[in-house]
Amino acid sequence: MISLRQSETRPGGVEQGRACLKGEIRMNSHGTLRLGPLTMQLISGSRWKGVDGFPAPQIWADDVEEVLSFLQRENHLTEYFSAIQKAQSAKHRDARLAEVRAAFYLAQNGFQILQWEPLGEGRKAGEFLVSFDSFLPMFVEVKQPAWEGEFLPLHQAEKNRLSAEERERRFSRIRKGKFIPGTMEARAVGPCLDAMEVVRRNHCCPR
Repeated sequence: MISLRQSETRPGGVEQGRACLKGEIRMNSHGTLRLGPLTMQLISGSRWKGVDGFPAPQIWADDVEEVLSFLQRENHLTEYFSAIQKAQSAKHRDARLAEVRAAFYLAQNGFQILQWEPLGEGRKAGEFLVSFDSFLPMFVEVKQPAWEGEFLPLHQAEKNRLSAEERERRFSRIRKGKFIPGTMEARAVGPCLDAMEVVRRNHCCPR
């Protein structure tokens, strides 16, 4: 299982500042944005078109085009478009992107994609099946907790211990949206602990 924290789903494998050779130029809060042809096709047929500034800024737009080009080379683009364009919200769209971005990352690091949406235990489909060198195939399922969850304790007992003032402070921040223009936020995290907590919450291993 691959766990991606929402705030860490950042572009990878794309040279910063590189623009798509063909596409459409748009203006948004980040300035001039050049969209690649596959990204334009993705957005134009989607239910979530216009709900946010996706895929700004430029480095993110370049990353989306790079990932979609990877899917095209893997002959998986048509199936992927069919699924992600039907996503009901930006949150579900981002989760779909996290799945294929994980495949892109693994492929860039020597893994071979053997199969998309393989069936696992209980006939539940995973994201993909990969192999590395001569090792046995690995079943991959990607989990990406929503960003809102980073402002609240993971366990109910801890949530119950929050004071009314602290609870309101956290929910007030969530109501402002993921990104606040002109504001940079940071905190210390334990990546391994966060990843294992996602695994536990999805009943993949005992506590």
